[in-house]
Amino acid sequence: MLLTDSIGAQVIHRLPPDQPEQDACSALALCGNSFTTPYSYTGSGKILDLNETPCGQGVGSGEVNSVWFRLNVNANGKMIFKIKPVNPDDDYDFAVLNIANTSCSYLKSSNVVRCNFNNNSPGSNVAGIVGLNLTSTAPYVQTGETGGSFCQAIDAVAGESYLIMVNNFGNYVNPNSGSAGFTIDFTGSTALFNSGLPPALSSINALCDNAAIMLHLTSEVLCSSIAPDGSDFSTTAPVDIVSAEGVNCNGNAGYTNSIIINFKSPLPFNTYTLTAQTGSDSNTLLNLCNTALVLPSGKIPFIISSTGITASVNESICYADLPYKWNGISITKGGDDVAEYTTVSYQGCDSTTILNLTVGKPAIQSQFIKTICSYDSYVLPWDSAVSSAGTYIHHYLNNAGCDSIVQQVTVNVSNCPQYVFIPSAFTPNADNRNDIFKPTFQGRLLVHNFKIFNRWGKQIFAAGDFSKGWDGTISGVPQPAGTYIWLCEYQLFDQPLHVEKGTVTLIR
Repeated sequence: MLLTDSIGAQVIHRLPPDQPEQDACSALALCGNSFTTPYSYTGSGKILDLNETPCGQGVGSGEVNSVWFRLNVNANGKMIFKIKPVNPDDDYDFAVLNIANTSCSYLKSSNVVRCNFNNNSPGSNVAGIVGLNLTSTAPYVQTGETGGSFCQAIDAVAGESYLIMVNNFGNYVNPNSGSAGFTIDFTGSTALFNSGLPPALSSINALCDNAAIMLHLTSEVLCSSIAPDGSDFSTTAPVDIVSAEGVNCNGNAGYTNSIIINFKSPLPFNTYTLTAQTGSDSNTLLNLCNTALVLPSGKIPFIISSTGITASVNESICYADLPYKWNGISITKGGDDVAEYTTVSYQGCDSTTILNLTVGKPAIQSQFIKTICSYDSYVLPWDSAVSSAGTYIHHYLNNAGCDSIVQQVTVNVSNCPQYVFIPSAFTPNADNRNDIFKPTFQGRLLVHNFKIFNRWGKQIFAAGDFSKGWDGTISGVPQPAGTYIWLCEYQLFDQPLHVEKGTVTLIR
């Protein structure tokens, strides 16, 4: 449970070690808004996900007193953010990892695309703030450096996923203390991020006096979205709900995935249903992106008996979430009664939950290869233009937030020849063969101007577009056969400017 310490004017809400969000695969899902945590984190979770970063000094320079966040990119754009400590003397470092083509279970230093491990000594960063911005050109800020509060922005691409690891290195005034929390604010980002699946009811544990139950959720919710009077819930029990409180919540601050619901008196032995609803605070439970629990589907049955509590829970997941971890059990397929979990509450009473799991259909996999010239760009099927070789992946989501199509495009780049060719004669006799005099080209034109003069040096034709040519007339009047002078100015991609002069013969 949450421990609260006061050190001077600093209030520290210290979470116990090994919180789920301290492991990369259980990262808190954000959506590019502003999120505040009032907690101080200890250790690196049950798994040391990242032992080293480009900003540290060798092995062991990675994850320390950490918490993980995840962002899934829905639309291309710049990613920037600020990490703002509640106490400016707190030292927070961070690393951003692109995991578009890797698993959260196998993170390496090479996945890190931005990091800042500067020492944040007093005065080094204004108000202790670090992050990414649009003016920095540094991808990394090394350990031991002073200043360098910001790394450069990230050009995020739709379909990519990023993890952000935030380390808490303590307080400079009280070096052995924890920290007072921070806000991570994505204001100014132009990329759009997925808000993730809405929270849902997962399981229920009884408290042994049967006058309270503990509700577990599928994801974290904002403590501020829990109505203290318990009005976010109703039951079929004959006893009124009188209050509700999030485990580890500090008033309205923080987040939780467990809620204690208190009743006016102990519940008689029977089977009941707990139903989520809009509370007196005018909302139901909200995840960290303010996505609401879906109504009216938020229901869960439970049994109060002399031997404890039994609950049956229905969950829906995406196919890509398999194998699915549920209360420490690895589940590889959907169905009714696919798993059963029994636990003992801190009061010593048994609680059993049975899982009914619905799994979405597997995504359709689409792959193809496109070869382009080095001077060309290619517009991917999801409207993102690229000009460099690589493999690009896009996830098309259905209404449930699951992948419906995963499209992969491998772009190869070829050094295609570039040239401009100007013929030496043309025959404007309306036979649709060689009737127009104009340059032809292959490649990417950056500059293109074309002019024609008669034998006395008078300009009779000009075009700034090589698709247009001279038809052998002036104001519709056919010109006599003979020799004419042309002047051509052009520049091909990655080549110098050319100015060429020559003659063409008009044949009738």
